[in-house]
Amino acid sequence: MKHLKLVALASVVALLLTLFTPVLPARALDGTSPCPGSLPTRLKVGDRGQVAQRFSSLRSSPGGPVIRVMGTGATFTVLEGPQCGDTLTHYRIDYGNGVTGWASESQIYSAYGYNQYWLAPVTTTPTTPTTPTTPTTPVTSCPGSLPPRLVIGGRGTVAQSYSTLRSSPAGAPIRIVGNGAAFTVLEGPVCAGTGSLMFWRIDYGGGLTGWANESERTSLWGSNQYWLAPLGAS
Repeated sequence: MKHLKLVALASVVALLLTLFTPVLPARALDGTSPCPGSLPTRLKVGDRGQVAQRFSSLRSSPGGPVIRVMGTGATFTVLEGPQCGDTLTHYRIDYGNGVTGWASESQIYSAYGYNQYWLAPVTTTPTTPTTPTTPTTPVTSCPGSLPPRLVIGGRGTVAQSYSTLRSSPAGAPIRIVGNGAAFTVLEGPVCAGTGSLMFWRIDYGGGLTGWANESERTSLWGSNQYWLAPLGAS
């Protein structure tokens, strides 16, 4: 009997937690700042767009349940957004014939690859997002990084499996760039972020610029690693 009372009490507590746990609303954006898991936005309200990958999931709310899966090339009109849902940038879109819902525009990382736009403008005119230059004071060392080897104007390369390009020193991710990608050093270095790491502003070409940390004394991936290295360095 005592056991049955404990089970009943536990059931009541679980029900109360379910009823009174607050649901966090989707977060509206200013139209330029991406959600943590997404690339910079390219769509805007009123635009015509299309599914840019093999499929796109249409959802009842930003990050909510899937109501339909649309195939590549399907076109739509952007009705509302962007909003963050489940760390991704979502827009409410209309495919016509009453088919409307929310869909994620892009992902920095997914099971299907890196840096992918699920949705794209129908008329793709390549535009380069502009990032305001952060006033910085160059340094000679940072506590969390190894001695610098890059120099302004020099050429460099991604020395590990990947490097994260950011909007500012230790800022929001813009792109994940793979091993061997070459760049030119534009500015730096500056100390920023947890552990005070050394960041440089670099240019991969094609309008892809941002800040990346050169090295770390300690990280989840090992000790004393250079993420970036001078081109041709051993």
